[in-house]
Amino acid sequence: MTDRAAIIQRALELEHQHKDDDGWLGFEWSDIKAHARDLNNLVVDGLLEIAYRSRTCTHYRLSKDNARILEELGIVPESEREIPPDLFSVIEGCDDAKRLVTLALCAPRPVHVLLHGPYATAKTMFLSELARLPDARYALGGTSTRAGVIDYVLQSRPRYLIIDELDKMDMRDFSALLSLMETGTLARLKHKATELEHLVCWVFAGANNMHRIPGELKSRFLKIEMHEYTDAEYQDVVRAVLIKREKIDPEIASYISRVLTGKTKDVRDAVRIARMASSIQEVDSLVRSIFK
Repeated sequence: MTDRAAIIQRALELEHQHKDDDGWLGFEWSDIKAHARDLNNLVVDGLLEIAYRSRTCTHYRLSKDNARILEELGIVPESEREIPPDLFSVIEGCDDAKRLVTLALCAPRPVHVLLHGPYATAKTMFLSELARLPDARYALGGTSTRAGVIDYVLQSRPRYLIIDELDKMDMRDFSALLSLMETGTLARLKHKATELEHLVCWVFAGANNMHRIPGELKSRFLKIEMHEYTDAEYQDVVRAVLIKREKIDPEIASYISRVLTGKTKDVRDAVRIARMASSIQEVDSLVRSIFK
């Protein structure tokens, strides 16, 4: 990674740390550990903006030109072609998470991402979208075994390993995943000898309970906290998923989003009902039976 790319990478981390701090002016050269002249060169090139300046200090922020930032981080055209143009289109809001996941996805070397937060947030939707990528493989943490994960990865050799419910994985599984993320190697017994397999693999995972994940494994991830939907956000997400992914009639999709508001925050409930109902009357019948 070039010095310029390292500055941008650190700036991304700082901006994510302060995303909810309305009083944050931006980072200074000492926060980035970079020379002021290098930061000013990035301003001239349109990659940074001066957010605040006084006689004693200058504060910087990343520019809004995501394409330029991705290019500076070393994104290759092949990676851009592999990303579906409608990736994350069904997810309403969550703009900061979308941006960080996209940058991690497009990085020239693996950047592993862990989405964490309460049940029925957008974690699974993000992972389901990522599972659409070419050479992606999806795994459910609660159903894995140590041999299963190793064999699964070595047989499919995915570029992107998508793991939902990471916190439910068997403790024996964590060591194999840790090795994959840290060194890109997995060990397996073959012909009575241990062989090391090497592969380049991005890991995207979701978890509800962070306390069950070992600290050394959590440290390998860029951690993004997801928050519960508001009622309005839930309705927007349900409509987007049902119309764009499930191809449900927009009138029925809107009705389902409204009738489930206050009963659940899980988009999967809406998908299940939409798949079983072909009319508003059937939606009402299903809702009465499921949410007694």
